[in-house]
Amino acid sequence: MILTYQSYSSLATPVPAHVHMPLYEQLQDEQRLRREQVRHMTKEYLNSISKPFGFDSREKTKTILRRHSYSDGDTPRREPQFKAKPLPDFYYRTSKDIEQYY
Repeated sequence: MILTYQSYSSLATPVPAHVHMPLYEQLQDEQRLRREQVRHMTKEYLNSISKPFGFDSREKTKTILRRHSYSDGDTPRREPQFKAKPLPDFYYRTSKDIEQYY
């Protein structure tokens, strides 16, 4: 059987099987499952390392430590606070003031 050019060009090749597979949807589902798994693992980890709040007890221990640390008379040295020197008067002079002086 000899195929002519017209009959050969009209033959359709079958679509490959991998085209019909839902690969994109599978990838999305795998990513979604991985995200949920990672989120669950991080929540578990954060819950395991979190400590209960104890603001009152923490503040009490701080005050007790402060009292005991300076009870022997040794007071903490405070650094002198920065105080800028005042600006000279010519910074505040206006052009009218300058004219009056000269």
